[in-house]
Amino acid sequence: MSLEFLNELNPQQRQAVCHTQGPLMIVAGAGTGKTRTLTCRIAYLVREAGVDPANILALTFTRRAAWEMKQRIAHLLGEKESMLQEIGTFHSVCAKILREEIPVLGYDRDFVILTDEEQIDLLREAGAKNRAEARACLKQISAFKNRHRAETGAPPLFSEYQAALKQRNAADFDDLILLVLRLFETYPEILNRYMDRFRHILVDEYQDLNPPQYMLVHLLTGPDQNLCVVGDADQAIYAFRGAQVENFLNFQEDYPRAQILRLEQNYRSSPVIVKAAEQVVSRNTLRMEKRLWSDAETGERIRIMEVGDEKQEAGWIVSRIEKLLGGTSMFHHDTDRVQAGEDPGQYSFSDMAVLFRLRAQARPLQAAFEQAGIPCRFLSGERLDRRPEMRQVRPMLRFLADPEKDAVLPAMIKASLIALSKNREQSSLQDLIRELSGICNLDEATLRSLKAMASHYPDQTWGSALPFFLQDLSLGRESDLFDPRAQAVTLLTMHAAKGLEFPVVFICGLERGLMPYARDGNPSADEIEEERRLFHVGITRAMKELYLLHARKRILYGKPLPGEPSPFLKDIEEALFQANILQKKSRPPQKENPQLGLF
Repeated sequence: MSLEFLNELNPQQRQAVCHTQGPLMIVAGAGTGKTRTLTCRIAYLVREAGVDPANILALTFTRRAAWEMKQRIAHLLGEKESMLQEIGTFHSVCAKILREEIPVLGYDRDFVILTDEEQIDLLREAGAKNRAEARACLKQISAFKNRHRAETGAPPLFSEYQAALKQRNAADFDDLILLVLRLFETYPEILNRYMDRFRHILVDEYQDLNPPQYMLVHLLTGPDQNLCVVGDADQAIYAFRGAQVENFLNFQEDYPRAQILRLEQNYRSSPVIVKAAEQVVSRNTLRMEKRLWSDAETGERIRIMEVGDEKQEAGWIVSRIEKLLGGTSMFHHDTDRVQAGEDPGQYSFSDMAVLFRLRAQARPLQAAFEQAGIPCRFLSGERLDRRPEMRQVRPMLRFLADPEKDAVLPAMIKASLIALSKNREQSSLQDLIRELSGICNLDEATLRSLKAMASHYPDQTWGSALPFFLQDLSLGRESDLFDPRAQAVTLLTMHAAKGLEFPVVFICGLERGLMPYARDGNPSADEIEEERRLFHVGITRAMKELYLLHARKRILYGKPLPGEPSPFLKDIEEALFQANILQKKSRPPQKENPQLGLF
């Protein structure tokens, strides 16, 4: 069998790929080719080490990362890829285990994964006085579950809520992992069966594991300890979800035989960008030492822009994008921004991304792009089932999956859906979505989202694919829908941008109070370190050009911010950036409209 892909790896990547026995930690800095290393490692295990593909489990944090891994492995292994059944997120893999084993815990295999809104309704029934109290309880319950009994004292309504879930044969997002843990802890014979099945386990983004995920990996790792984890303490940005970077830093204590390998050559960004990112994150104390470097062309210096407020910030970003594109928009012409003899730009809309700390910062940006006639898309890291339009579609899909279950739908829609069911074994998911659009007038954005999800089931009828499609909608996140081919500027929170890359990146809102973000007064030392890691992640999304913007004043949630530049900007040495101050322009004198003389 050909192993030509080994020739495309650097020495450190090749060493990680060819390590086939015992625990291995790969410390992979941003842009160092960790996905390539992981997929080549799986291919090497199958082709060279003779591992049965059915004995490999690969766990990721996003469905998009899992899909990308599957595509790359299919390219490397061909027909053997179809035997690799277990590449997915923690939650999707656990959901699959539960579908097979959950009857021993008193649930039916067709249990339902509830959305946030359905959980809130359940808490109202369990005793919450109103939706606001139910929402607050839900937040506390989720945090408690993600700690996995690390602290005593369950939050209010916890027992009532869990009893109501079981009574309705339902689970919430967090329960998917906790129920598998209970299954393994209560029935050792079931755990032994899965340990014997998964002889090689690979975990991506290990620094982002919360206690239940950490315990799941620890339980599944068999006596041979063929566990390979990949991660970077400098990219640990999910403490608010219960992630504990200490799990990554203490890996060698958990597995004393572990070999530690470092991937340090960055293939994504210019040396200027890489050096700035390292200077920012090197101020942290809770990290694993490494030296990220790049041998690409030096590239443009970073631009640090001081602007007046959030509107001027958005306007300058639009103006700069138009210039990089060649100044082709009507708004660009109308505002006299095109310079005589200006060359066409070297970039397209899809090459550009604007990053920010909070979702609320997207509003003035979206308004500016709309006014300029520039297409843009906003993606967050939120779960798909939190999108309002998905609440319209989900009950219909559930009814189609199981018409026997009661569904709160108008009689006319039910009748149309029953008629659709006659073609469940002939039509594709794409066909079904088109039909649904005719029934309930889905908007264009929802249609694009649903079609993007359905594209992962091209060879199945919707009758067989629908249960898995519903699970995708329950477990997926907005960032899973990112399509790099779409001709639009991408607006992203820095959390949602993780795992993505763009030739040109703008990071706005770099003021104290926003970066680092101060939720309740002064952030703690640990919170400041995580915010610095988040800024590091944002910087390393840029490949060629990076723009960092801060405002002298900003209104956020109706309140003014002080306008002091982020202290993180001071960590970047002056040789790496060019600083500019954008003054408020005076309004030009109004010209008399010559057409008025015609009246």
